[in-house]
Amino acid sequence: EDSTAASSEVLPTATEAPPEIPAEAPAAAIVVGSQVEITGLKSRSDLNGRRATVVIHDVEAARFEVRLQGPQGDERVRCKLENLLLVVAKDSASKQQGDAAFKQGQLEKAIEHYRQALEEKVAKEDVDLSATLHSNLAAALAKKGDHATALKEARLATGLRPLWAKGHSREGFSLLQLGRTAEAQKSYIQAVKLEPSVDGYLAGLRQATESLHATKQSASDRQAEADKL
Repeated sequence: EDSTAASSEVLPTATEAPPEIPAEAPAAAIVVGSQVEITGLKSRSDLNGRRATVVIHDVEAARFEVRLQGPQGDERVRCKLENLLLVVAKDSASKQQGDAAFKQGQLEKAIEHYRQALEEKVAKEDVDLSATLHSNLAAALAKKGDHATALKEARLATGLRPLWAKGHSREGFSLLQLGRTAEAQKSYIQAVKLEPSVDGYLAGLRQATESLHATKQSASDRQAEADKL
């Protein structure tokens, strides 16, 4: 067992993320990029049960450095292999069909397949998969321009996984497109708190903040003109 916290980091800007389409990886192997759950730590028992992403494998020291998922920002710890459980993302044929349709720009088909996947037993029994499907639906609906429905799907995703930054980013994106800039800013702030180094979340927060300031300035200018009358 070993754990050493590291500092937060913040990087520049980018765009809205596409749907969650898992890359192929060796089965049952913990490697850089793997999603894991911390278990069995004694000196930092508060971390047990927390989800994290493996960012470094120090072969000589036989330690994995993982980045924690949570509101404290980009906290990192070093753990032995025995203190990590591989989180295997479940999938379904319908989701795979939805992912393929989205990649090809066939948004209606993608939406149909994602909704079908949500009705399947595997999604109903797996919170992470269900949240991913709602998030992917939000992405497809937003790309189609239906931001009101996309927002509902994004909120279903964050309801299932409240500490998942991507879900909050989906909310922020559609809120921004709907002109609800104050709410969009709050959603992006939450996304950045959870994952402070993701360019797209920082870009969204910047855009929401700038839009909110512009709206307030416009209202102030109108009030000033009215006071002159």
